[in-house]
Amino acid sequence: MTQEEIMRNWRTEDPPHVSIRCITYNHAPYIAQALDSFLEQKTTFPFEIIVHDDASTDGTDKIIREYEQKYPKIVKPIYEEENLYSKDWALLKKVIDANCRGDYIALCEGDDYWCDCGKLQKQVDFLDSHPDFSACTHNTIMKRLDENGREEIMFPQKDEVFSLKDYEKDYHTSSIVCRRPLLLDWPEFILQSPAPGDVKMDLLFKIAGLVYRFADVMSVYRFGVPGSWAKRIGLNKAKMLENKRNVLRYYECAREWAPDNCKKEIDSWINVQTFGVRLWEGRLREARREYPDLWKTLSAKKKLRMTLNAVVAFLKKK
Repeated sequence: MTQEEIMRNWRTEDPPHVSIRCITYNHAPYIAQALDSFLEQKTTFPFEIIVHDDASTDGTDKIIREYEQKYPKIVKPIYEEENLYSKDWALLKKVIDANCRGDYIALCEGDDYWCDCGKLQKQVDFLDSHPDFSACTHNTIMKRLDENGREEIMFPQKDEVFSLKDYEKDYHTSSIVCRRPLLLDWPEFILQSPAPGDVKMDLLFKIAGLVYRFADVMSVYRFGVPGSWAKRIGLNKAKMLENKRNVLRYYECAREWAPDNCKKEIDSWINVQTFGVRLWEGRLREARREYPDLWKTLSAKKKLRMTLNAVVAFLKKK
């Protein structure tokens, strides 16, 4: 599809209504499919693709340059000479966000992609007509890159509305379209927190308003990409525990910053996260005593697994 064909139904004198925000690093096997899935979107409004290459060493930048030459009015790359993520994640965020001009920002990293050409139009139409919603999301396929290569739909296939009363997220980052101000000018405690970015955004979205999730499957999440968070941390129990503690500290700081009418709900988030940390630390007695209602919600299988983990941890200390 040519640039002119993509822009056929746009009012080209208008600024972009949506900025597609794509952060990529060493995604040479995947980045073309991601960019193609963005360019295949059929919309009545202008959009731009802000793709940030964080000093890739595998030729990802060369692939992006080909798209930049072919679609110069749509693809707006940022090329780094040094890897910003390893130095200062907050600076990386500021760099890419400063280049996003749209009223809405759509998120998708360079190793994931969209699988429905009507995705953007559907989500933007929803947000345009529902000002009390801070973000719109949808269902996602998780595509495993291990030996079994299994694909599965990540969430129940039904439309759902989430509020601050709903702990954690029930959507994948590749599905997010949010109002632009929600990603700008974050307080320093959010920028400096080592908690994952999707965790930070989920709480911010729910403080700001409601989050809608379409039942439709409109993106694909590649699980197990080399160098990804899931690959680096997902199977390391010590790192997983550290991550859970980081999230807990983020929720505690967010509670102090949030409006008073949000603090009660955030207390519930803190309780759930504290309970989870207790379990991962092997402190089952404390977890059961302090949070009996949460303990009752665990399946028998998970209770057994956590008990075995606690026994193993205890024997290692002896």
